[in-house]
Amino acid sequence: MKSTTRYLTQCLEEILIQTDVEILTVKEFALYAEVSRSTVYRSFAGGLPDLYELVIEQRTQTALDLAGTNWLEFVNYCVDQILAQRQRFQNFYKLARPVLPKVFWEQLIKRALLEQEVILPGMALPGLADFMVGGILWNSEKWFSNQLRAPREEVIEFLSVPSQIVI
Repeated sequence: MKSTTRYLTQCLEEILIQTDVEILTVKEFALYAEVSRSTVYRSFAGGLPDLYELVIEQRTQTALDLAGTNWLEFVNYCVDQILAQRQRFQNFYKLARPVLPKVFWEQLIKRALLEQEVILPGMALPGLADFMVGGILWNSEKWFSNQLRAPREEVIEFLSVPSQIVI
């Protein structure tokens, strides 16, 4: 990763932990990062949505690497990280959710399910993978829109359901 990209990613992480963030424009971000708007666009042609995609993909890959091929460990790791850094993740959700298309989130979840071997390419039941992805996305959105207030055990239970469906 280029040093400018790494620097801008770090700047976004700093913004996310500071305060309650509702909206972030490229102009505001560039001012915070002390770079020009054109520097942001040179690194992320699509602007902040491209930066958000990179950050969530990096965090997802880290979780996948740490969890091995166990969906429940992956879910536990993700939930623990989110709860430990609640403000950061709430801010990120508020910024990224409205600008990243639903298909991005669906593909991200599907990739995690494939890497965790919860679903396998060419599953015998057509549509099962999409059903699981939809359920996880719906439950995740419900949890975030409720400001992450559900008890940890409840969140683990409703996000680990895909592994129970397949087993």
